[in-house]
Amino acid sequence: MASQMLNADYTSLMYTSRATMPLSAEDLRLLRQRAWDLNVIDGVTGILVATEAAYIQLIEGSETAIDDLMVRLARDHRHQDMTVLDRRLVTQRNCPDMPMGLLRLNGVKDRRALLNVALPPAMEPSMRDRLIVLASAIAPDD
Repeated sequence: MASQMLNADYTSLMYTSRATMPLSAEDLRLLRQRAWDLNVIDGVTGILVATEAAYIQLIEGSETAIDDLMVRLARDHRHQDMTVLDRRLVTQRNCPDMPMGLLRLNGVKDRRALLNVALPPAMEPSMRDRLIVLASAIAPDD
């Protein structure tokens, strides 16, 4: 375990939160573009899985970048009840080419199937499984 800590280059963090308001496809597109631009500057990668009711996000970068991003995210009025599910040091990113991925699951009935093909291929299997289980457990939007 100590050797893993010494070789860790990135902090990986996964959290969930509840939406305070529904976001349209255009709202999410704008959110993604703004986050993409900031994440490129900060060296952060990740993916946001969004439904009308909840969000699950995986973010990765330097410890400082992730801590700063979490402060900004905690102030964002579009969600509440942020719960950190996982925080760990990793040697490689799960979303290496994705400054801000977005998967909008509104109206998707078979979320598990969509996530299986849409999540980045580089994603570590246990992280992939956890995201799929969490996203599948959110009540479908009807």
